[in-house]
Amino acid sequence: MSKINKSKAMAALIRSFFNGFTAGTIDARCPSALLKERIEEKDVKQIMLDQYDTIFSRFFDIAFYTLSLLTFPDAETQRQQIGKAMKNGLSYTELLKIACGSEENYDIMVEEYKYHFTYLLQGRLSNVQQHLRDYTRGDEWEEVDTSRAISAVVRTAVRAYIRGLQTISPKQAFIRPATVYGLLLSDLLLLLHEAPLPALPEEGDLGTLFLSVCKTPENYHTMMDKMNRVYYEAIENEGMAFHNEGN
Repeated sequence: MSKINKSKAMAALIRSFFNGFTAGTIDARCPSALLKERIEEKDVKQIMLDQYDTIFSRFFDIAFYTLSLLTFPDAETQRQQIGKAMKNGLSYTELLKIACGSEENYDIMVEEYKYHFTYLLQGRLSNVQQHLRDYTRGDEWEEVDTSRAISAVVRTAVRAYIRGLQTISPKQAFIRPATVYGLLLSDLLLLLHEAPLPALPEEGDLGTLFLSVCKTPENYHTMMDKMNRVYYEAIENEGMAFHNEGN
């Protein structure tokens, strides 16, 4: 089974939260593609200022579980450890330290959180090249299963996007698949590659594009399975629906 460096996975996961949440709030504010194209830096900055007091709790609600995917080796261990932690009345900080697995990894999480939140308060999103150059490095020998890392990042990105939609439109928010695909292409590129790809296929379907980024059919299927599971949960449990991309 292939492995990936844990600090690299954590950095991709945290960026995926902020980009996903921001994209969700933008989609909820912009009922048409034309309006979305007019979003400026000041609009992104205002979105973050509006959420300044609540963004950490939204991050915790999603990332506590997904960070623990990177820490615990299997679903049963994860379930037991999370259940035990939640019963002990611990603070957010203490719970996140458990999810991160060590003080060093918790510090990495804090640095990445501050980095991306600061960027967004300036009205900007970090690009792929910046992220791969600047993300906080940890123990080079600490690794996690690639499949669990993909699952964690995909779940974080899609749940954060949905939470962003719901923050602006709590009664009825529509998922735009094109936005989610764009988020996942960026997030998986950061997770699975060491540098921006020199070129992506100019022709072919979306599956071909994702295969180039995911590297292997196994990684691609893991991504699709997790994305569809999160969609199913949102539709069944939260009444979400898909936006008609033709409108």
